Amino acid sequence: SMFALASFLLLAGSVLNNRHTMDDSINFCYGVLEPWIFAVGGFLGLLSVLYGILYYITYLQPTA
Repeated sequence: SMFALASFLLLAGSVLNNRHTMDDSINFCYGVLEPWIFAVGGFLGLLSVLYGILYYITYLQPTA
């Protein structure tokens, strides 16, 4: 489902970001190599939460 895909993308982004590079031996800066993976994973995670809330609200509606 959407949550599983979001979790996979966030995990894949973490794995890809593990191969960071250092610019300098004294002053180093870790950069995100694939920032779009985190953005898409976060967006899909947010959508899955919103879908769950909407489903819960519609489930609580009284039936006629």
